[in-house]
Amino acid sequence: MTESYKNQLVERVRQALSEEDMPFGGIVRACRGAYPTLVLQLLKNMRPEIATKTIEAFALESLSRRNSEIASGLSELEGNPVLSSWYFTSDTCYRLERLQDWSECAIAFMGTPRMYEWFAQKKIGKRRTLLDLDALVIDRLQTLAMARNDEVALADIRDIVPDRLRGQFQWAILDPPWYPEDYQVWISQAMALAPGGTLCISLFPELTRPDASAERLRILRDLKESAGRLTVVSEWLEYQIPSFEECQLAASGITSLGPWKLSDMVICELKPGVRVNPGPRQFQRRDAWFEVDVGALRIFVTDPGDIRPGKELLKIVEGVSLTLPSPSRRLPGLENINVLTSRGDGLTCSYPPELIKILKDLRDVSLRNRSGLADRIDRLSIDHSSRNLLKKLLLTPVVRQKSGRP
Repeated sequence: MTESYKNQLVERVRQALSEEDMPFGGIVRACRGAYPTLVLQLLKNMRPEIATKTIEAFALESLSRRNSEIASGLSELEGNPVLSSWYFTSDTCYRLERLQDWSECAIAFMGTPRMYEWFAQKKIGKRRTLLDLDALVIDRLQTLAMARNDEVALADIRDIVPDRLRGQFQWAILDPPWYPEDYQVWISQAMALAPGGTLCISLFPELTRPDASAERLRILRDLKESAGRLTVVSEWLEYQIPSFEECQLAASGITSLGPWKLSDMVICELKPGVRVNPGPRQFQRRDAWFEVDVGALRIFVTDPGDIRPGKELLKIVEGVSLTLPSPSRRLPGLENINVLTSRGDGLTCSYPPELIKILKDLRDVSLRNRSGLADRIDRLSIDHSSRNLLKKLLLTPVVRQKSGRP
């Protein structure tokens, strides 16, 4: 963390608290993208300038909200740390629904499965197509795609979009990974889907990381070249905390935070006939991750080919706990991690094919009789340390925190 970035955050905290007393979640939201554990550390460092107050709060045991009747098939699905997937809250889906009259619109949803699900359930729009890279999400939403005007497709947005979809939409709603190189290619793909149409793009806040403000300006500058009109709505999109981040925050002592992650919404009305810039094709190689689910836990394993076999099948990265500091961020020093879970865990595996075989067996045991899982792990012919790590991963119960927000 640079000194300049730290000073910006401290000033943002001071500004927020100078206006009113604020709970921790409100301070995090005011810090415009800074990670909650970083904000908490800043607050501790600002003592005695910062005073902690304790209040007695009351809440209804069951709070009926405007959109609670819209059941989501994704609500019980744990998150995908490989894709750093964050889903919009119901409030965000409702706000976008009310943005305009969608009845005559063909809409492409790019990496926004919750938004697609909301629109498909309520039959909003003339045509709805979801492009997403999470196979389990696509499987969960297939029943919605049985309708004539709905389609869900497993797709890597970084690839060329299918010819049959090019030019078929008036709107593209996209939530790219929050890095500049991804924005350039995602936007170019959206322009190919909806040429002369309108793009609705999430844009990360200016304090997401030290260089975020400059990165935002470059993205907006590039968009202006293609836009007939460009509108930025601050802090309009809100995200539900995925399981892998929720578990990491809980391990840091932060619980019941509620949706803290916000992004700006950029509405880009494209000029007619604007040329689509395909963007850079030199992306970092995307490793092929194999998923094995044991109960609700999603486990992802990849074999990058440069891991040397060792006496231990599984190891925790030196200097890092089993639960990663932040599963969504691209942190240096964690390149060797080739096992990720939907609860924020990260490990190195010396022989991935063997681990995949073991996990498949344990998955089948779990499906037959979960109480027999511990005994089956004890009988595995692997080193003692790896056996204990498997037990921690598969047998530790996780209680999801109630955020109080849908």
